[in-house]
Amino acid sequence: MSDEHVAIVRRLVDAINADDLPRDLIAPDFELRNATTAVTDATYFGYEGALKWRRDFFDVIDDGHFVVDEILASGHDYVMIANRVVGRGSTSGAPVELRWASILWFRDGRLSRGAGFESRREALEAVGAGE
Repeated sequence: MSDEHVAIVRRLVDAINADDLPRDLIAPDFELRNATTAVTDATYFGYEGALKWRRDFFDVIDDGHFVVDEILASGHDYVMIANRVVGRGSTSGAPVELRWASILWFRDGRLSRGAGFESRREALEAVGAGE
């Protein structure tokens, strides 16, 4: 497991939760594809896209925070995580907890691509790991 990539994931999570995403962690050609069950199913590009993803998610979830429950796998250029967002619906006030698996790919110490998957199995299959 790449300790460097896991450290970047932890730094990203802290930055997402603080609403202070550092530009130096995001590659200029960054691309993020959400799981189809996510709050948004849009695809986001670049640093501005990463900021928009955070706004799209946390504008509908009050007191929201992003949690990494488990590092599932890693390779030379990726880290796979089981993650969730928890908070309250901004309109209803009802508790919200969304779970999915994500793969984060890295290039030159920066996040170059991210993808969300509805299940761990789908994420594992995406990197050829299978369960």
